[in-house]
Amino acid sequence: MTRLLVNHGISIDYTEEGWDEFVKWIDGTYASLNYIWSDEKSHYIIIAIDTDVCRIFNVNKDDATIFESTYKLSIPVSGTQNSAKSIPVVMANDQNPLQVTITQGLATHTISELLTLNGSTDMVVNGNSPKEFSYDADPTDDIVLNSIRFVCSVQHFNFSGDSFGKGGGILSNGITVNIVANNGELSKTIFTLNVNEDWFRLLDVTSVVSSVNSVITGSLPFSNGVILKAGSSDKVSVTINDNLTRGSRGINHLSATLYGVKG
Repeated sequence: MTRLLVNHGISIDYTEEGWDEFVKWIDGTYASLNYIWSDEKSHYIIIAIDTDVCRIFNVNKDDATIFESTYKLSIPVSGTQNSAKSIPVVMANDQNPLQVTITQGLATHTISELLTLNGSTDMVVNGNSPKEFSYDADPTDDIVLNSIRFVCSVQHFNFSGDSFGKGGGILSNGITVNIVANNGELSKTIFTLNVNEDWFRLLDVTSVVSSVNSVITGSLPFSNGVILKAGSSDKVSVTINDNLTRGSRGINHLSATLYGVKG
């Protein structure tokens, strides 16, 4: 039976990354987090507890020599621990199953970051040679992203089904939202903007119209969260694959902001 129950909104599984990566969160390389563990007969489950994030590692006992010799402590406890800072190194067993409830972290752990290309956030560029605006994994912190929000200002949108911006026709290759995860093993385009009507495939769309310009904004949520693991090549990017600087398009401003938690 599983003896650990974690009630927490953000969990990151480090099993595929291996012990050498997971241990950095408890040996002082990235952090010196408190952790709990459970003996599951054939393997151990180890959970490192942070304020906003818990990191989970499963290891077969045949591969657990370092854990057993250095990090395994037999301190049975019972009941519920309610704060990351109050959790000692503990174990759970059949007689003492352990339930962990972690409270939400401070606002200082949340992030809102504009995607950039060579330090610039201005996406009104000539993308005939694709231009990638990205937000990359941090060297020492995990990042869990929950949404990306676009803001676009145009000299009046043309919603006739055949334009992007004021005019100029549909984009040939589009503006793409891309994810690179699992240290580069997964690369996927999750959303494409080709025509003005595509803005309404986003959520929380808001528009403002004046006598000079129109502004539209909308969000693309990441329902299960996008995890950029510390020290990896993971990233979220927006690629401009067409020329947005053409005067016929009338685009004054385009930017994208990522929201999530870093810790």
